[in-house]
Amino acid sequence: MDVAAGEYELTASVDLGEPFGLIEETHPVELVVPSGDVLAERLEELKADDEEVRRRALIDLRYFRSEHETVVPVLLDLLNDESERIRMVALSVLGSYREQAAGHLELFLSILEDTERRSVSERVQAAYLIARLAPNEGRFREALEAAAEDKDDPRVVSFRSALSQYLRRHPKPAGSSEQEGSR
Repeated sequence: MDVAAGEYELTASVDLGEPFGLIEETHPVELVVPSGDVLAERLEELKADDEEVRRRALIDLRYFRSEHETVVPVLLDLLNDESERIRMVALSVLGSYREQAAGHLELFLSILEDTERRSVSERVQAAYLIARLAPNEGRFREALEAAAEDKDDPRVVSFRSALSQYLRRHPKPAGSSEQEGSR
């Protein structure tokens, strides 16, 4: 059902039974139809000087999966942005493009392992992408295990959570020397 832009009243009612009965409230609602090409607008907003405008535009990119050929390269470019916050959100949004993001596991692995130039938050986001997307290969497991064992890292719990997610997808073979429960 298509609804035209404009001002409407939204009425909600709930019958709470005895002793309250029917409760009904009406609130004004304004429906705004996006103008023109929303994706083009969001991509333009990514060029703004205001980091908050850029962050909001970036978050909206998760809704354009059918436009992955346009969006994913932009997200990958943003992984080199000067703002840590933008880089972290770009990693998070890449999770919405699972199939395309899976082709960049080496990049995510390099981010996870880069303790010198990458923030802990970026590394955690990369760990979650690896946990959700990586095949059962020793190098991915080993990188997640190494991050989860770093007791000096303040977000070690997040790395352990990512490792746990990976191990649920790829259980260790029976008779393995380490037990998952010992973490």
